[in-house]
Amino acid sequence: MTWTELGTKLKAITVSNHTLPFAHFAWSSAPSGDYGVYGEDFGDNQFNADGRYAERAIRGSVDWFTRTDDLTAFNAIEKCFKDIQDEGNGVFSWYLNTVQYEDNTHFLHYEWVVEVG
Repeated sequence: MTWTELGTKLKAITVSNHTLPFAHFAWSSAPSGDYGVYGEDFGDNQFNADGRYAERAIRGSVDWFTRTDDLTAFNAIEKCFKDIQDEGNGVFSWYLNTVQYEDNTHFLHYEWVVEVG
């Protein structure tokens, strides 16, 4: 699994005949509704064996911003993660890190930490 492949999977999530909008790191113009971003922070998790590089996973985050407490998109994102893991295409792990309410924008902000490799 690569970060490009993860982005493709996130951009293919459909809820109620509507594709969830995701961008890599940032949007060129702010979306008017709910949206997501994803990106690497290069937290490196490397595994060596017999004194040689064997595996590597790059840590980053997937963030979803919504103004509703409807969990349909949240559940679709989690299902996407589970499906990726079930495919067994390389290293992929995740956990829900935080759920925050942002007073200035009135968004609920879900942040997952993911490792891709």
